[in-house]
Amino acid sequence: MLEGWEEHCEDILDVEIEGETADGAVVTSNIGAQVVATEKMGYWGFAETWATPPVIHLWVSPGAAPEDVVELIGHELGHITGTPAADDIEEELRAHEYGQVARSAFEALKLIEEKRKEPVLA
Repeated sequence: MLEGWEEHCEDILDVEIEGETADGAVVTSNIGAQVVATEKMGYWGFAETWATPPVIHLWVSPGAAPEDVVELIGHELGHITGTPAADDIEEELRAHEYGQVARSAFEALKLIEEKRKEPVLA
């Protein structure tokens, strides 16, 4: 899936990384495990909020569920929209709300298409 990354990242796969959950618990992992989890999930993205203009980078596997991809795009758009939260976790929660709105809009669109028996966006 993420073809070619191995040759560029072999020396960092075992690097330990530490994070914090929303409830404050500290979790540790390594970069190799994160790559495997990303491949399994089927999508990943990040926003360069510091760039002018901001840039969103996305990786999506062919088998990724469309509603998940729409939520990912909404989440990343959330990072470059409005005023960022000062706290990293609060910022992720803020962006998550944008993703949830995008997913809800996509689900509504699917219901409309179902009722009309034809694509809304063709």
